[in-house]
Amino acid sequence: MGSKASSPVEKSSEKKESGKEDDEEGKKREEDVSQKRASSKSRPDRTITVPKKNEKDATEELPRKERESGRLTARSQTKKSEPYTSYPFVSEEDEIECFESSRKDVEVYARSLGRLLFKDTIKLLYKDQDEDRREWLKDILNFRFPTRTVAETKSKMSYAISAINKNALLNR
Repeated sequence: MGSKASSPVEKSSEKKESGKEDDEEGKKREEDVSQKRASSKSRPDRTITVPKKNEKDATEELPRKERESGRLTARSQTKKSEPYTSYPFVSEEDEIECFESSRKDVEVYARSLGRLLFKDTIKLLYKDQDEDRREWLKDILNFRFPTRTVAETKSKMSYAISAINKNALLNR
């Protein structure tokens, strides 16, 4: 019986030693899990500070990811008043005057600009006008009146074309 039986004191000391080992392993596991969670939570689009080994207060900051939205707010549109770069058919002053007098109305703007742009062939309909001038008119309309959807663009162009055709019909 002496070889089989062990004293209760020996069993409790073995449990304490194995318990300490279990506690140490458990702490290591918890640290590993918490490190993995922390690394999975950090995203590249947020600012992250990483302490360097040799320097106590030095941190490395990753830049915030730029917003990729194509939408423009009203404030950003008013701040960005870049001039249109090409005026091959009409002077810039005349175009700006048409834009300011239109009061942000596509139809009025297209009609007044059409009078200037197609003054030699005012009696012709839009489809019969010079192709280069029509293309330039489309570009300047898209510049002055930006749209977000295809439907808005088609609507804008149909209003502009009808206004130019109205010029032709009234001058016949």
